[in-house]
Order: sequence, then structure tokens, then C-alpha cells
Amino acid sequence: MTLPSPIECDVIAAFRAQSAGALLVDIREHPERRSGYAAGSVHVPLSAGIGELPLPDRGVPLLLICASGMRSLSAAQALRQQGFEQVCSVAGGHHAWQAAQLPMQIDAATEPAATERYSRHWRLPEVGVAGQRQLLQARMLLVGAGGLGSPIALYLAAAGVGHLRIVDDDRIERSNLQRQIIHRDADVGLSKVVSAA
Repeated sequence: MTLPSPIECDVIAAFRAQSAGALLVDIREHPERRSGYAAGSVHVPLSAGIGELPLPDRGVPLLLICASGMRSLSAAQALRQQGFEQVCSVAGGHHAWQAAQLPMQIDAATEPAATERYSRHWRLPEVGVAGQRQLLQARMLLVGAGGLGSPIALYLAAAGVGHLRIVDDDRIERSNLQRQIIHRDADVGLSKVVSAA
């Protein structure tokens, strides 16, 4: 599969080339991708350097996309000077891709509501965006929704664990409500699992 020789291609040509095997590289910075990105694109922020892209050889067809097509055009020109013959900038960038209603993805870990909710996690070097993404994809089984399991379930959900399954065969009693913080007075007599859902 070879790309057209012009250094720029429109979004439809880029989408077709990507479908045929070209590598679509989103060179926007992390905050720019929060609103979504072209489906199947690889993220290599321009600030990290295009040279950081792990390519098997210089013959790999590359499509570069940024917000409007300006940065990707400059990067495509630089890569051509470095010997990448099959590199093309997507004209109009992400804005044109979105306007053409081509396939998009939004990373659940970075969608606007999650951005606000988990912004403090992202600042922690031990967590960051990658760690939050792992939490979102995590699957956990919690045995017991009583005095210890109840607050643990609450904190795991608040931390962003994507799938939380709770196993408990007990029912809620009013005398336990002061410790079992996920249950309410109206839930007395219900299964703890039903109440926790």
C-alpha cells in the first residue's frame, strides 16, 4: 500500500489509506485528545518527538494528524527530509476528521466528566492517566458487603474501578447501618448485594 505522493491528503483519502494499512499518528498533545481522536490512531505527541515512533522501517506508510493540519504538515515535511517517503499530513486535521463524521474514539479515562473527577489522580506520579485507565479497565471481586466490605466497595467505585462484583449472602439489618455505609434505612431486609447495586 503506497500513499499518494502529495504531502497532504484530505480526511477521506486518509481514512481509506488507514483502512488499507497506513499508520495514522495523532501528534496532538494529551489535553487536545480529551475531546476524542480518530479511531485506530496511535498517539505520539509532537513534543515527544516524531523520532520516538517505533517504526519497523522507513517504508511504512504514515498519516500524521493534528488539530488543524498545520503541525502535521510541518512534521510530515521534516520526516520526508529524514527519508520517510510515504508520509502524508491529514489536511484540516482532527477538526476535518470530526466534521466528515469519520470514526472517533473517546477514552473513557479522559472524557470531560472523568477529567474533572480524576484530575488529582493524574497528578500523582504513581497513578497518572495510564494508571487511571488501568483502574477503569480493572475487574474486582469483593467478598462481603458488610462492615469492611461496604466502605471498601465505596472507595473502589470512587477510585474509578471499572467493574466491581460483590458477593454476600446476608441481608441488611438496621443495627448494622452505622458501619455499612453503602446501605440505607430503606434497604433493611434486602439482600446486601441488591442494595449495593
